[in-house]
Amino acid sequence: RMAQTSQEDVLLQTLCHNLSVLDQKLQQDSNWATLQQLRERVISQLTWSVRSDDAVWNFVTEVLVQLLCLKQTMIELLEQFVPPKRNPKSPECAPALPPDTLSISQQKTVQTALQFVITLGICPYLLPGVGTPLRCRSDFAATVEKLVCYLASPRGMWRLHIVTMALLDIANHPSLENLILTRHLGDLLASLCQLVYSPNKYQQNLMSEEASRQEDSEKQKGLTDAEQQSCQQALQKLLDRVYQPIVVKELLILQGGIKQVVSVCVGKTRTFSQTPAWLRHRCGQLLSERLMKPNGVQVVVRGIVEGAGAGIAGGQSAEAAAADWRKCDIVARILASCPQQCLSVEEYYRQVCPQVLELFHIKDKLTARQFQRVATMTFLSMVKEQPELTDKYLLKPLLAPLICCLDIKDVEGCSQMGAVIVEESELTCCVDDIYKKCFFLSISSGCQDIILWFLQKSEPPVAMLVLKQLAGLAQSSPVKNPLYHFTAGSEGGVKLTVKETVSDEDETLYEKVSSEQWRIECLAQLLSNLQESNLTGDFFIECLKGLTCLAGEMDDRLATSRTNGLPEWEQQEQQLVTLQLIAVLCERFGHLVLNNTVHLCCRSLSLSLQHWIVAA
Repeated sequence: RMAQTSQEDVLLQTLCHNLSVLDQKLQQDSNWATLQQLRERVISQLTWSVRSDDAVWNFVTEVLVQLLCLKQTMIELLEQFVPPKRNPKSPECAPALPPDTLSISQQKTVQTALQFVITLGICPYLLPGVGTPLRCRSDFAATVEKLVCYLASPRGMWRLHIVTMALLDIANHPSLENLILTRHLGDLLASLCQLVYSPNKYQQNLMSEEASRQEDSEKQKGLTDAEQQSCQQALQKLLDRVYQPIVVKELLILQGGIKQVVSVCVGKTRTFSQTPAWLRHRCGQLLSERLMKPNGVQVVVRGIVEGAGAGIAGGQSAEAAAADWRKCDIVARILASCPQQCLSVEEYYRQVCPQVLELFHIKDKLTARQFQRVATMTFLSMVKEQPELTDKYLLKPLLAPLICCLDIKDVEGCSQMGAVIVEESELTCCVDDIYKKCFFLSISSGCQDIILWFLQKSEPPVAMLVLKQLAGLAQSSPVKNPLYHFTAGSEGGVKLTVKETVSDEDETLYEKVSSEQWRIECLAQLLSNLQESNLTGDFFIECLKGLTCLAGEMDDRLATSRTNGLPEWEQQEQQLVTLQLIAVLCERFGHLVLNNTVHLCCRSLSLSLQHWIVAA
């Protein structure tokens, strides 16, 4: 305790000594006369006093005055600056820097001054749970906290207002704005939120009854209505002027607060005040405002996941990967939940869902992986929360180019056959987005990979039905419009166009046979990628069952029941397709198509049938 008191005394004596030295320089040193004149001019424009009986507060106000003098000097120098003409003989020379540019050494000096202002003039007057406590920042800050709290004036809210508005005034200069907002944005937001939204904004912070009688009654009232309104305008201006993802990040930190900090020195965990309910509520509203603005989804996503690190998961270690997944899950739950101030859930989904789809189109590879993960997890969260609205505003727009292929439209009246129904770029983008949603990867799209992913993730009966539909052995609904077909695009993709009318019956028959042959070859290629699963063998057995009537291994009545309800020509067509399928599968896979114990009993049948097909 004596050591701590000694540190506080040393700090207080140092501040008083520095103020005394500055006063002597200003009064006695002629080299400081210009600064003294500027200082007096700046002080005359202030609405608050720079001197009191509190040495710490005197130090804060003096630093603010010096920063205001610096700002005014930089403005005057820039007004008098006339850029020199560039020498045409040396065009490679860099242009002269404006006189308000600070050197690296000068920037460090300004940063030190700002650190003193924040530590001594803002942090001590923040309410418990608002912002990061001083004792959580550094040992020096912890010492400052004890000193300032011990000498704290009952006019805490009024002092907080003075320091905050002065810093915002200084930040109006571009060269100083960057130094202030890059390091101290969170503290300024915490201060403004307390000044605007705190239920105690009209009361005194750290004020005893005895001290309140001694203070000026006007200052004891806290903030006036005009001052509170100016703070609210300053907060809104600050939120709009800063890079929005950084605003989101700082608001989330301010909303969450610091609940506990582990002390390395003593190995203990100390619990601090949680964020007040009013601050959590207001930060939530401010975050929702960011979200509901144009491109608000990207702003929120960048504010949470941007800058997580390098690598696929946003970091090099397993901890970084896990943290990145948690962040993506948090963003997904935020985006799937409708804010309270939104007019309706449907209006929210109508505005947000198109922005979620845009997350698939980020160009930067590292950022794209994170954004695609967020978009996919948001899709899943929205399906659970609002399945109908998700289908209307997310799923259907995603699949719109493919849905156009299925719509039955009147194209017979088109004056020009071959008209493009869906552009190549739209189809490519659609398939690419579906691919990214399945695999979280930003590589070239592949329809085959999407189908394989679906077949592997589906239940066996569903996967078998889809394979039959792809083979033409089962009716699919909906079907592709018979008047449309896919044609090659100029960029390596495809586009949907209207078929040209073919009057020659032989040509029509040739196109149909070629199309069926191509479909069977594609299906065989698809099944070759599924050999490790049982799906290929199961499908082959299903094809064998369809031909048992031809091989004489089943009763004709059973065969009739299998095709009951179909016209005779369709029955014959299905049998021919089945026969062709088995021939292609036997040729490509042989007996290896049956690869487990359930399939082994059918292997002898397949071998004999293979010889029968070859002989036929």
